[in-house]
Amino acid sequence: RIWSRIGLAFAIIYAVIATFNYTVQLIVVRGNLFSNESPGLGLFAMANPHSLFWGLAMIGYNFYMALAALLIVPTLGQSTLERWIGWLFAANALASLVAGVYFFVTLDTYHFVGLVASGVWILAFPAATTLLAIRFRRMSKQD
Repeated sequence: RIWSRIGLAFAIIYAVIATFNYTVQLIVVRGNLFSNESPGLGLFAMANPHSLFWGLAMIGYNFYMALAALLIVPTLGQSTLERWIGWLFAANALASLVAGVYFFVTLDTYHFVGLVASGVWILAFPAATTLLAIRFRRMSKQD
């Protein structure tokens, strides 16, 4: 239970960061672009890898969401389905953490490590969440 609660805490932190970030992008940045009011906008636009919101996206995804995914693994059982979910979440989390550390150490915005981590995420995260939905569905039918 402790791992799931810590994982949930990291997921909530990620959700707050992502909600704040994307709300600013959709309302503030987009509104300023449509109004042709762009002076100083570079600090807020996530398209700028040196902006505040790029940094929020990096720390939110590469650390908080990755830690949430990693902390789910010990909460899973030993069925084949649950082991697959665990491996997929662990692979996604480890790739994200490595890419995040690499980015923060080198400040290399577009790097091969990040590209590989994105590839892992594109495959592993949707697969893990789909399998997790199947697990929850099976659990609800048992009740």
